[in-house]
Amino acid sequence: MIEKIQNQNNQTPDQYQKKVNKRSVIGSIAGVSVGLIASIALSKKAMPLKDVFIKNDFKATAKNIFDYTKVDYEGFRGFLAMTMQAAGAAFGSLFAASTVKADNKEEGDKDKKARLKEAIFMTNNVLIPTAFVKTIEHLHEKNIDSIEAAKKIKELRKSTGRGAMGVEPGKIRMFMTNKYLKTAGIALGLIAGMITSLSVTNTINNKYIEKEDGVDKKMRPLDFIYHVDDIIPILISSKNPICEKLPIDRVLPLIYGFMGSKVGKEGAEE
Repeated sequence: MIEKIQNQNNQTPDQYQKKVNKRSVIGSIAGVSVGLIASIALSKKAMPLKDVFIKNDFKATAKNIFDYTKVDYEGFRGFLAMTMQAAGAAFGSLFAASTVKADNKEEGDKDKKARLKEAIFMTNNVLIPTAFVKTIEHLHEKNIDSIEAAKKIKELRKSTGRGAMGVEPGKIRMFMTNKYLKTAGIALGLIAGMITSLSVTNTINNKYIEKEDGVDKKMRPLDFIYHVDDIIPILISSKNPICEKLPIDRVLPLIYGFMGSKVGKEGAEE
């Protein structure tokens, strides 16, 4: 497609592509930054923002800033944080790249549709599998909390001389807290979520974005990078000591930013 396109300033195809690529990266960085700021705002902070900056103590201030910008990716807040960052990167790149005009309107429109389809895929590929995984994690934690509560009730009944009848957690509930079962559940949830997200994306794209296209989006190995936050815990459970030290909370925004920049380039590189 790129050979057929020139922008309104009569630039060559290569110049057009470079301009698109540049704005894609800028838009992705801007979008993921907005998502990251919103994620930080969602995270619970023990320290008020006004206390982050310490007068005449650069080292302490730098440490406070580093701690303050740490995003909580656990639970529902984590789900929102990841979705906002991914969507911000994808659609930021989409909008920035779309500001580059092409002389050939038909080809330019095709580029915009290709970017929109990729932005929808990236967002769905984070939103849906993450929802699956977070649900599994929630059920696992809920079972653990229930068992802990049962143990406390048992101790209380014993201490008051009332015995411990009727408070033993069921065998199924005990089985559901198995860490290996949780790992398997996360892996299956991730796979099922990615398959579902691909199906949803193709339905949206073929039904509403480009009806005449009819070409289904395919999953690429690179698309699994979105879920490094889910894959790493699976590796950790296999007793991989290296994975336990990886700063996943710092890496995710960079991953979303990198993948988001590819959204804007989607049309120009076809």
